[in-house]
Amino acid sequence: MSAIGIYLFRHVRTSQILVSWKRTLTPKHLEQIQNVTQRPPRLRKDLWKPLVAAVGLEDQTARGLCQSILRVPATGPSDPEAFMKQPKKTRALQELDQTDDKVAALCKVLAHWQAKGKGRGREAPPVALYWDRLAYKDIPAERGLAWPDFVSHHALELRRGRLITNEELNTQSTVQKTA
Repeated sequence: MSAIGIYLFRHVRTSQILVSWKRTLTPKHLEQIQNVTQRPPRLRKDLWKPLVAAVGLEDQTARGLCQSILRVPATGPSDPEAFMKQPKKTRALQELDQTDDKVAALCKVLAHWQAKGKGRGREAPPVALYWDRLAYKDIPAERGLAWPDFVSHHALELRRGRLITNEELNTQSTVQKTA
């Protein structure tokens, strides 16, 4: 049973992010990390844990939004001179950290989706975001972004640090279908 939605998985050591529309990762997901030298050689499930799960989306919508998140370009350091003065090891770790960029991309994509739906006269269905740490939901506010009104935030319950145990996410279909 896998609930359809948007799932962001964070690497425990490097803070790299993989985006999936299902609750599981496959080795094909590693191709999202475009720099081959920074890509882990294999997908070890004990090193990837869910960062956020966005549920309440239809199948095609979730797939399209996942692709949109991957297309949002990463931001560079705010002060390039100070960044280059740091030790090489520190810079390498900061370059691998994609958490802020991907959470901000999720916010941008959901806001754009809401605006696009309003232009067509459609309301966006309620989307629930389940966070590994609720502090991550404040990242877009630091960048001047705001979550759309149809988004609600909840805590993600994990077993063994990586297995989702929320009852709301363990059902076959979390999308409310209208007749």
